[in-house]
Amino acid sequence: MGLRRGELVGLRWSDLDLDEGTLRVQQTVQRVAGQLHVQDAKTEDSEAVLPLPEVTWLTLLEHQERQQTERAALAEVWEGHDLVFPSERGTPMEPTNLSRSFARLRETAGLPVSAYTTCGTPWPRC
Repeated sequence: MGLRRGELVGLRWSDLDLDEGTLRVQQTVQRVAGQLHVQDAKTEDSEAVLPLPEVTWLTLLEHQERQQTERAALAEVWEGHDLVFPSERGTPMEPTNLSRSFARLRETAGLPVSAYTTCGTPWPRC
């Protein structure tokens, strides 16, 4: 969908409208001076309402159910940031660690490995 890594890890459940099948990017996670910071999206264009493809919408619904179960099991250490893709404790994830974390999420969801790279071209042409 063209989201930047920081936008993806900054995505909150409140930024999604799963009834309508849309998302709005409103914040991003970036490392500044050695610390992770949640900041407003870079531009107003970044905050456009985007329609979710059906496979993405269905996967997010399943992910939300799974995450709610995990949150209940980890209630004593879970930090409530409302993030769709948080760290294992609920805190913002390091954007550069997204590939490794996404591989684990993809495996948990039973999704196949994509033949495409993050730049949208067939491997290995980035």
